Amino acid sequence: MWPSSAFAPAPCLHITPMSELNTTLWASGQSYGRTPSSILPHVRVKWLVWSLGVGVQVPVTNTRDCDIRPLFDVVYEHTF
Repeated sequence: MWPSSAFAPAPCLHITPMSELNTTLWASGQSYGRTPSSILPHVRVKWLVWSLGVGVQVPVTNTRDCDIRPLFDVVYEHTF
């Protein structure tokens, strides 16, 4: 089920803007105590059983260790 904030220009097409916050806490090893974080604004487009997500991952902390990366995924949602 898609969120109510989705934009639906046609009955079988849904466009949903999203945002993710990704973070990792290193609890041991050389990187002990580091917490690299990044934000990922993206848009998900769903058409019938296919969906496509496109976004850009931007580092928030430890910016010297990370680069800005474009990310995308394609998903086929098979239902029984």
